[in-house]
Amino acid sequence: MADNTTSVIPDDLNTPEIIRIKYIVLQVLQIFSWPIYFFVFFHILTNKTQRKSLNNHVIIVLLLSNSFQLFFDLSLVLSWLHQGIIRPATPATCYFWNFMNYWAYYTSFIIMLWASFERHILVFHAHMVRTKRGKFIFHYLPLVCTLIYSLVYYVYFIFLYPCKNDFDYEVGWCGFMCYQNYAASWILIYEYLAHEIIPMFLEVFLSILLILRVVFQRRQGAHWRRNRKMILQLLSISFLSTAFNIPDVISPLYYLIFDVELIAENIQEFILAYVGYGTCIFLPITCLTTIPHVKEKLFNMIDYRRWLDFEKKQQRIVPTSRHP
Repeated sequence: MADNTTSVIPDDLNTPEIIRIKYIVLQVLQIFSWPIYFFVFFHILTNKTQRKSLNNHVIIVLLLSNSFQLFFDLSLVLSWLHQGIIRPATPATCYFWNFMNYWAYYTSFIIMLWASFERHILVFHAHMVRTKRGKFIFHYLPLVCTLIYSLVYYVYFIFLYPCKNDFDYEVGWCGFMCYQNYAASWILIYEYLAHEIIPMFLEVFLSILLILRVVFQRRQGAHWRRNRKMILQLLSISFLSTAFNIPDVISPLYYLIFDVELIAENIQEFILAYVGYGTCIFLPITCLTTIPHVKEKLFNMIDYRRWLDFEKKQQRIVPTSRHP
C-alpha cells in the first residue's frame, strides 16, 4: 500500500520464514482473486441492465482501480518478496510501481467517498439523476473529475516533481519517492488528510447516516425493497475498505496529533503495509455477493449436478450406424 517506509529491518519481523509466509499468503489470495475480478467484470459489462445501472458505474471504477493494484502493484510486491530484489532493477520499474501503488490506493479512498455520497442521491433524491442534465452534473461529472484529479496529481508528483530519486532496488517500492522528502510539509499533510483521512472518516459517517435514514424511513416498504441491494452493496464495500485500512490510517493520525507512535514502526512497515492489500483482494468477492444475479450465474457455472445431468443425457443418445 502507499505508506512506504525504509527503516532498518528488525530480525524478528523480517526473517526468511516470515517473508516466505507473507509471500505464500499473498500469492494464494492473489491467484484466488483474479478469476473473480474477470467474472464480475464480464457479468456487469455484458449485462445491459447492470451496465446501464447508475449505481454500478462507481463500482466499475472502483473495481478497475483495485484490479490495477492487484495485478501490477501486488505482483511487484510478490516478485520482490520472492527474489529479495526488484526485477527488473531499473528506474522505470520503480516509477511504474510507485505510480500504481499511490494512484490506485488513494484513488480508491476518494472513489469510495463519492460512492457513499452518491448512494444518498440515488436512494433518497433519485429525481436529481432522471434527466440527462442531472445525470451529467450529479453522476458522471463528479466521477470523471475525481479520476482526472487523482491522475494529474500523481503523474506530477511521481514523474514530474523537480527532485532526484535515489532508488534502492533491495527495498520495497524502491524506497521513498523524492517528493516526500523535498515537497513542502503542507503538501504532504494535505495529501494525507485529503486523500486518506478525510475520505475514510466521511465514508464511515455517510454510511452510518445512510443506515439511519433507511431505518427512519423503513416504514416505506416499497422504497426499502427497491434500494435494499444497493444499500447493502455500499455498506459491505465500505466495511471491507475500512476494516483493512483503518490500522494504517489511524496510526499516522495519532502520531500527527500526539507525536507518539500508536503502533510500532516495524509492525507498520512489515505487517500493516501488507494488510491493506486485503481491500483489492476481497473487493470482487464482496461485489459477487451484492450484485443481483451474479452469484446465481456463478453457482450455475460450477454446479456439478448440471454437468452430471449433461453426461447422463449424452449417454442416453444411441448413435445410429449404417450396416452393409
